[in-house]
Amino acid sequence: SNNSSSRSRALSIVEIRGRVLLPGGVMRLGFSKSDLPSWSGLLNSGPDGERPVIGIVPHAGELERGRIGVLANVLKVMEGMGQAVAFVLLEGVTRIRLVQPLPAHAKWQVELTEPAAQNSSPDLDAKVAEFRQLARELTEGLESRLPLLGSMKKILDAARPAVLCDLFVSAVNVSFEERLALLNTVDLLARYRLGCEIVARQLTLFQAVTLVSNMVMAETEGANNNNNSNGNSNKDGADGSGGSGGNSRRNRNGGADVSPREVLEKILNGRRNGAFTNSNGSGNRGLGGKEIVPADSLDGDADD
Repeated sequence: SNNSSSRSRALSIVEIRGRVLLPGGVMRLGFSKSDLPSWSGLLNSGPDGERPVIGIVPHAGELERGRIGVLANVLKVMEGMGQAVAFVLLEGVTRIRLVQPLPAHAKWQVELTEPAAQNSSPDLDAKVAEFRQLARELTEGLESRLPLLGSMKKILDAARPAVLCDLFVSAVNVSFEERLALLNTVDLLARYRLGCEIVARQLTLFQAVTLVSNMVMAETEGANNNNNSNGNSNKDGADGSGGSGGNSRRNRNGGADVSPREVLEKILNGRRNGAFTNSNGSGNRGLGGKEIVPADSLDGDADD
């Protein structure tokens, strides 16, 4: 049928290591300048008035049927300042599933996984509302540090449920594993359940770091005041009655000697349902220990 054919197409497929492009995200991808003619040719290959597209799939061994990736617009090809590297700017559009390889080099028959029309349900509506609320709270907290998120407030209210979850997670710095899990979650309700977990973890981490930062500042201020107090008491006598010494943290915490690190651990252990870092403990890093940046911010690191 015409409908089924419009949801299936042949695409050149590119695998990327250590990064995930989600629908709605933008990624700058590095490649060898020896491949520049191919990318430039692709940029000029789209029909008049249409952007050329390509399939982007996270690297996970050999390409095989059923793998999930994203159909991406090729926005721009840029020559790098160095001698060996150039860059392509990609915009994620929608999820695709690999169906079968085609004789043409590096091309696959793919199908679009998103239905033409999303059916609403009470469960989905509730999860979308929960996601919007969590995302608002995180946006308000991070806005002072990441001005780019300021425009996200309007998007949170206006974006359709079909795109909101991917769009927001693309704008915040979550782990490779979390992005990959979200990409592979085709069902919309399941995606919002996972999206709520991801954003809730980010919100908990932000609140914990903020709390510990405030505690450290309070301790530093208390230590300075304590030193001043000790200095004054030493002028009055050497009996030690005038200074509180190292008891300032104990007194400020209700008599319990609790460090900021212990507070952070208690908060994270109490609320998280998964790790904030990769399983190897290296944090938000890709293969080879290279930093992964938020989806794909325009000024992010490019692959080598």
